[in-house]
Amino acid sequence: FDAFHEVQGQTLYWKLPHKFLGNKITAYGGTLKYIFTFSGTGNADRSADVILRGNEITLHHRAVAQPVADQENTVEFKITEAAFERQDGQPATREHLMMALANIDELLIKASYNDDCASTSLLFVSLEYADNTQGGAPALEVEQCVCPPGYRGTSCEDCAPGYARSGGGLYLGLCTKCECNGHATSCNAEHGFCENCQHNTEGDQCERCKHGFTG
Repeated sequence: FDAFHEVQGQTLYWKLPHKFLGNKITAYGGTLKYIFTFSGTGNADRSADVILRGNEITLHHRAVAQPVADQENTVEFKITEAAFERQDGQPATREHLMMALANIDELLIKASYNDDCASTSLLFVSLEYADNTQGGAPALEVEQCVCPPGYRGTSCEDCAPGYARSGGGLYLGLCTKCECNGHATSCNAEHGFCENCQHNTEGDQCERCKHGFTG
């Protein structure tokens, strides 16, 4: 990118693509690594180097080393609460980070490093996360919880089929059983409305007969 003259005074970020987003809760303890170059002069841009947004939570990471113009710079750090701070500058907590990782909406990497930047390139990005296939190194910092009824996921971060977020409770909200009046077996996990109503019924809870039917 070299059109900085069109956005003078702004801090620009690369927006990572879809495969870096969504549920990345098993990235906890993994490594985010990226390599970039930039050219230009002027005062250093002190804005956050990485911005993580998810579940209405925004966390910032600030790199330790000052980048150098006209050479490849590598940033590498572990995805733990110690690497992030809140927007108000207070330290992030494990709860904040786990909630954000449960559904990443945006993962941004800084593109402008001084106030007279000429060009910038993002050369490489990788994000480690765990899966349950055999043969890899163990992800010792990723928890594998035994979830109560209504929850699923390695950290019980998702509602099980037939359950939806109630909006109440701590952290991501409680998962409560959907009420479909016996006419559906699944519901929307975030909003609670029933899906695929059977027996000629319709409505958010399959609570009424379709047009032309009585019951």
